Amino acid sequence: MFKKNIRRAKREGHDSIMEVFSESERGILLWTAKLFNFSTTGASFLTAKNLNKGDYVSARIRILEKGVMEITGKIVRAKKESKLNLYGIRFESVKKIR
Repeated sequence: MFKKNIRRAKREGHDSIMEVFSESERGILLWTAKLFNFSTTGASFLTAKNLNKGDYVSARIRILEKGVMEITGKIVRAKKESKLNLYGIRFESVKKIR
């Protein structure tokens, strides 16, 4: 049987860049990732960076038709995909800046 989709919000595929910044030193770019999909409650992204479930991330993402947003969130899913890692993040805050 098919698994029931328990997501709280519809996800849309995206091919954007996610810029991850230092939480302690505002404006310092630490690393980038490729945004895989996005919803109002979270996103998934691919990166070579090694993260753990429970880690917090502060980032800026650009979504066509939605603009540029600063987000903070917690890593809730982690999976190895060949040479990259696929992570799921649950947003704790989303602030539209453009």
